[in-house]
Amino acid sequence: MGDCGNYTGAVAAVDVSSKAVAWYQASTSGRGGIWAPGAPAQANGLLYYSVGNGNAGSGQDYDNTDSVVALTPDMRRADFFAPATWADDNAADLDLGSMNPALVGSHIVIAGKAGDGYVLDAAHLGGISDLAPAFTGCRAFGAAAVADDVVYLPCSKGTAAVRIAADGSASVLWRATVSANGQPVLGAGHLWVTDWRSGTLYALDPATGAVVQQFSTGPLPHFAAPAVSGTNVVLGTMSGLASFTAQ
Repeated sequence: MGDCGNYTGAVAAVDVSSKAVAWYQASTSGRGGIWAPGAPAQANGLLYYSVGNGNAGSGQDYDNTDSVVALTPDMRRADFFAPATWADDNAADLDLGSMNPALVGSHIVIAGKAGDGYVLDAAHLGGISDLAPAFTGCRAFGAAAVADDVVYLPCSKGTAAVRIAADGSASVLWRATVSANGQPVLGAGHLWVTDWRSGTLYALDPATGAVVQQFSTGPLPHFAAPAVSGTNVVLGTMSGLASFTAQ
């Protein structure tokens, strides 16, 4: 667990016909992991990733970490956002790298370890910015789910539903009253999310966050995410696959 050893985060693109490989190296100082599970957000022909904390701190040059980066398919950085607090975030392990960016309309939504959530213009992320958080109180880990203008965030203290308006303003619709701390998935009319600490799978009402169904799963890996097909729900547990039925 944690930042161990001497490493630098990166993303690779492989041309399957020519076998050519292109790399984006995330940090100029070291570390800067790109590790949040799930697919990158895609918009404007670009791929959006989050980057973890790096070795650079106060009084040093910015090292490209604690950020959202927009990459071209050949792994060139086209744009980025980093909070003006990046140096303090690096030092305190409070970076944005714990959640994948989510695309909601024309906006990128990101929330990291500090609990601050930002809504960014996907066409212009803003560089190093003193942009105020659009919402707070969500230390997010993993991938979000999106339906129209609502993003369901994987907050460590329970899923939060946030509506993103066309102008980029955010309003929190609800916060789960149960410890649903996993990656939310929409399907069968419900929002499915685990509490990986207690070994529980919840089906929540997407409109209110109320618990509709609840299942005991046994021990779960940290980033366990259910897969939904029709009314069938499959979840990988520490002892194998478990199957459930939506009602």
